[in-house]
Amino acid sequence: MSQQLSKSRTVFLLLVGVATICFLASHDSGGDKPSDRATSTSLDSHAALPGADVAKRAATIRNVLSVDPPSDKNGNVFVVKVKQGSIFEGGNTSKDVLHTIGNHAGKTPYVGVEIDMVETLVDGYGRQSDVPILRLDLSRDDVEKFNYDNIVGWNVLNMAHVSSLNPVSEHIVEQECAPDSENAKYAPDFCQAAANADTTLNTADASQ
Repeated sequence: MSQQLSKSRTVFLLLVGVATICFLASHDSGGDKPSDRATSTSLDSHAALPGADVAKRAATIRNVLSVDPPSDKNGNVFVVKVKQGSIFEGGNTSKDVLHTIGNHAGKTPYVGVEIDMVETLVDGYGRQSDVPILRLDLSRDDVEKFNYDNIVGWNVLNMAHVSSLNPVSEHIVEQECAPDSENAKYAPDFCQAAANADTTLNTADASQ
């Protein structure tokens, strides 16, 4: 009888030990792991970051597909791709990206920001693909002059140099900048620039 109790006690202690180890593993605070400063929620809103970390932080913004830091290869600009369901939405996402860059890239050598606005298009066969349709170019001076507390996406759209990246952009701009649309009312400069956008760029250029 005592031998059976001893075995039961041993099994019980083993189970308690395993449970304790599992509990500690699942509640590991990661105290010995350095936090990622670039994406930390406690980062000061105007803390200076290296270009790569600025890009990493901007890439966490909703609807941002990718952000490349400035380099000799890309002309020392931040290269950004944003997913949009509408030009209005793309403008607001672009504003958030510029706000982040403006806050944290003060000591980063860059000359501007290039934002490709990407839409999901459906072809005649019903196949979907994400296609860059318009490119917004803003200078560093633009980025640093904006008072982000007092602007919305339309302000960013109005200040940007606009290029066309796909033939379908003309049709999209016609729809979204119709005379009775809010885009036409609040972003008239953008709508005019987009209607007359530089078409020397193409989808192949945009994907580089």
